[in-house]
This record gives sequence, C-alpha cells and structure tokens, in this order.
Amino acid sequence: MNIFSFMYLCAMRVRDAQKIELVHAATLTLVARIGLVGLTIPMIAKEAGVAAGTIYIYFKNKEDLILEVYKEVKKRFRSKVFSDYSPEKPIKETFRKMWDNLLSYSVSNYQEQIFLQQFNISPYIREKETLSFTKQVLNPLLEVIHAGQKQDLIKNDPESLILQLLFGFANQLAPLIHENPGMLSKDFTATTFGYFWDAVKK
Repeated sequence: MNIFSFMYLCAMRVRDAQKIELVHAATLTLVARIGLVGLTIPMIAKEAGVAAGTIYIYFKNKEDLILEVYKEVKKRFRSKVFSDYSPEKPIKETFRKMWDNLLSYSVSNYQEQIFLQQFNISPYIREKETLSFTKQVLNPLLEVIHAGQKQDLIKNDPESLILQLLFGFANQLAPLIHENPGMLSKDFTATTFGYFWDAVKK
C-alpha cells in the first residue's frame, strides 16, 4: 500500500466515524422529541442529513442501531458517574460522590438521560446481551452495594430495589433540574442524597 492509498483509507475512516456520530446524535435527538417506539430509520436519516441507505451500511436495522447507541451512551455514563470510584473509600462517601455525578450527568446530558429512560422500559433491556453489558457497566455501583451490605451499613436487597430507587429518584429529579438549572446546588445534592441514604441504610 502506497502513502496515497493509506491517506485515502484514513480519510474514509474519519468520514465514516463522522457519519456514525451524526446518526447517533440524530437518534438521541429524536428519542427525546418523539420517543423510542415511533422512531424510524427514515426519520433518523433526515435528522442526521444522510441517506437512509447510508444508515444500513453501518447498521443491520433499527434494533441494531438502538443497541449500539445504548452501548455508547452507557460507556459515557460509566466514565462520568463512576469516574472517582475507588473500593478503598468509605461506603457513604462513595455513594455520595456517585449521587452527585449522577445528578450532574442527568442534567448536562439530558437527551442521553431520556434515551436511557426510554430504553429501560423497552423490550431491548431484556435481551441477554444487553443485560450482560448493563451489569458490566454498573459493576462499580454493584460493588459498593455489596461492600456496604457486608459491612452491615446497607439493607439486604435480593430484589435489587436499591438500583430502582437510585435511578428512579434521579430520573424524577432530572427534568426538574433541567427546567431550573439553579436547583443543582451543593445543598440540593446533599438534601436529596440524604433522602436516598436514609432509605437504603440499616
């Protein structure tokens, strides 16, 4: 391969990555606007400014696209919400930092937050591959919960209700803060975390 062929292939990869990014962004925008159920490939193509056939070059179908967007969003979610995670830190302190990061993520990445809410009530979430991937992403949080239970600081939770409580509470707060960004203060995060901690501690 000569230098010109190499440069051409590199340029193609860049353009491909840009198109995929446009498609992902369009998907998030449309899910926030109309929801996941009514979404179609032609809608996404129009929003992204690409031909519908272009999308099928990269994705088998709508389901394949939605699953890939979910994985990309969850990777960003993990990098932001669990960025300061260390198993050596005290349980309550670790939970508090995760809570602060979760609220910040939910507001600054509002379209992604809506996408995750829609995805989590869809049939996609029950697929075996999705469940395995989601568990891997949430592993830092699961480790904290299990460590807290071993230390007799957190209630036993065989039904995984702590996860439902954590994300359900954050999902309810996200639109409120999105409409009123000034709410996201240190006092607000401390107060809301206090409600959560009181519900899960022994």
